[in-house]
Amino acid sequence: QSWTLREVTDGVDNLKRLENTSADKRVDPATRKTGAHYILTVNYYVGGSDEYDLVMEAADTAATLVEKSPDGAPVLNGNTFDLSKNGKLDGQTVAVTDMTLPEFLSLFQLTGTNSRVVWQWTTKGNTSFTSEGLTISEDTIPGKVTMDDIKGVVATVYSEDGTIKSTYANTEGTLAASKQAALAAVEAKWNALSAEAKADAGVQAAYEALRNNIKGAADAATLQAYYNNGALTDTAVDSVDSAVEMVGKGTALPEADENGKIVLTQDVVLASRYDLTSGVKEIDLAGHTLSKSTAQSLIKLTGGSTLTITDSVGTGVIAAADGQAAVVVDGSSTLNLKNVKLTSTNNPTIQIQVAGGVVDIDGGSITSTSHDAVYIHGENTQATITIGGGANITSTTDTAMYLAGKGDTTINDATISGKVGVEIRNGTLKIREGAVINSTNPTFDVRGPYGDGTTVNSGVALAVSPHTVANAVTNVYVTGGTLTGTKQIFLANYQNNGTGLVDVDVAGIVVEAETNTPGAGWTKNANNDWILTQSNPDPEPEPEPTT
Repeated sequence: QSWTLREVTDGVDNLKRLENTSADKRVDPATRKTGAHYILTVNYYVGGSDEYDLVMEAADTAATLVEKSPDGAPVLNGNTFDLSKNGKLDGQTVAVTDMTLPEFLSLFQLTGTNSRVVWQWTTKGNTSFTSEGLTISEDTIPGKVTMDDIKGVVATVYSEDGTIKSTYANTEGTLAASKQAALAAVEAKWNALSAEAKADAGVQAAYEALRNNIKGAADAATLQAYYNNGALTDTAVDSVDSAVEMVGKGTALPEADENGKIVLTQDVVLASRYDLTSGVKEIDLAGHTLSKSTAQSLIKLTGGSTLTITDSVGTGVIAAADGQAAVVVDGSSTLNLKNVKLTSTNNPTIQIQVAGGVVDIDGGSITSTSHDAVYIHGENTQATITIGGGANITSTTDTAMYLAGKGDTTINDATISGKVGVEIRNGTLKIREGAVINSTNPTFDVRGPYGDGTTVNSGVALAVSPHTVANAVTNVYVTGGTLTGTKQIFLANYQNNGTGLVDVDVAGIVVEAETNTPGAGWTKNANNDWILTQSNPDPEPEPEPTT
């Protein structure tokens, strides 16, 4: 009818009471100890009861599998089965391949109190099944297979306390067991997917390909590419996760309407770069993400094309593939960005190159986590850049804007932040009211003479350092804005080349020039402008804007 279990402690019972109505009918494992004394009371429907004194004993922690009577070369040598050997059955020598499974199991015995063994069998037809103990019913053997049909066998031995003490297997058995464990890990990952992901043909194909790769692994080394140290490898995980990430996403941009406008209706992951020469005039992200699955720039403008990118919703992103630019402007093309977020890693977010072009950034953000965010590539590249509308241009590890070519750059109300805010090496830079240029690293550090990149590493809001070309003309006009850094404006002449003018009309901005060689050469004229002269005459100051 009912039962109770109580522990006797220091002569007092009824402690830590359990009964048949208890939610957990086990003694708390945390309180179990060798020698603990319990009283079990069993009450009967017909009346009366019995009491039993119980004393907890330590579980046996020893357990092994041994061959009873090896016939010469043993079938079980250490932890390895050799199915090509002979065994003793009723005193007779019998080849393992001539045995039934019950006969094979009868070759062995277990040591250790209440130990147990679980077997995993794999047939030559790659069917797998399990059994427990040292006997097996013929009725439970799939297809009535015999040992001649068995390719792999694994025996896992547990001690009385439930600990796995040893695993025994033949070579094929070890591989088969690893395959089964790998496939089980794949199924666990599959079962965790959403219904939408499971219904996706791409996801189904990716998982089936992974299963087939695991099943087809010819040896342990091959399998380790997919399953190693008890877990799926990054290669295996990436092969299916990449497909899952594509669920609900497109692989191509939608068709443009009659006005050349594309509106995204879902996230899009392009397989190849989108080259724009004509036709499409505008892309509206509409809150979606446009990215790329391969290592190539995301969008390239050529042939005098003009593209405006907008985001009517406000949560859209253009995300470049790792190590690639988000947008490349070439061929005298024009890029207009209106409140759009662009990101990149290990490469510039916007790169203007070769035949150059025009870039207008009105609001939004441009961020590179491991490179320059905006980059005029090539000391002779012609470019026109205008930034305003509260835009944020950021490099977390480098120079936010690197202006190497013959650019005409205007920074209005925008925030430029990087280890160096801006470095200009050719062309014209105009900094207007509302501009905020920050150096995010207080350590002033220079690279010095360098013909293939920046010359200042950190600590400077604006670095002016003419390039290697003989006709480099580097003019800077500061009529407004805020510059923050260990050095607000730093002038250098590391290449001992070109000419320059730095005209600052904002009180409180400090200009410092390199005094060491190489690097020196900038001097202040009678108008308090800084000039750099080589063989060319001094450049004329830019006329003040009328508006």
